[in-house]
Amino acid sequence: MLKFRASQWRADGLPTIDIEPIDNGFFLPMMVHLMRTYEFPLPQIIDRITGYFADFEIMGGYATLDIDTYDFSIAFATIKVRDRVLADLNALPPDYFQ
Repeated sequence: MLKFRASQWRADGLPTIDIEPIDNGFFLPMMVHLMRTYEFPLPQIIDRITGYFADFEIMGGYATLDIDTYDFSIAFATIKVRDRVLADLNALPPDYFQ
């Protein structure tokens, strides 16, 4: 069961959704869910030593899905978009990503 919480990246102040647990196995299912729900094409997924990230446009603004050893989060250009996506994710059934 994934848990979602509103937060903010310390480095650049972007509004985020923190996702737990931090598990690389949930990266692609989350990316596919976001693509289908908000109707955007598959972005380039960048593989790095500690995880993955993908930048994309959602509801007219920048976003990035990011996972590494310490964090799993989605960052957004605006709080309004972050809050909308957070509400949508929290409305999903608890076992949606299983």
